[in-house]
Amino acid sequence: MIFLWDFGNIRKVVPSGLFPGGRSAPGETMVESLKREIEEEIGIKNPKFLRVIGQKDGVKPGDRVYFIECSISEEPRLMEPEKFKEWRWLPINNLPENLIDTKDIYFIKKNGTHTKMNMS
Repeated sequence: MIFLWDFGNIRKVVPSGLFPGGRSAPGETMVESLKREIEEEIGIKNPKFLRVIGQKDGVKPGDRVYFIECSISEEPRLMEPEKFKEWRWLPINNLPENLIDTKDIYFIKKNGTHTKMNMS
């Protein structure tokens, strides 16, 4: 299993890692939001959505964070260098500990069982 990971600084302040993703625009479905965010952040245009792995509460009240398994044949590109440092595929057993939410590592290892994934 391989995960896409940004090695950078959130808003150039806190060294941390995170997955591509973001909030839905008004009227967007979860899949539409994920497609848009993946293209905006990592330049991948045709991800194949395989399954929802799970969900959890987000940072803001009422937010939901969905973990979505995708099959992707393209390599990620740095589309927003003002926000991110680099994107890189990592094996599940070698995820950095500097996640925004460290409980995500446990969640991913417990629930993810397939090949390539993007988290949102």
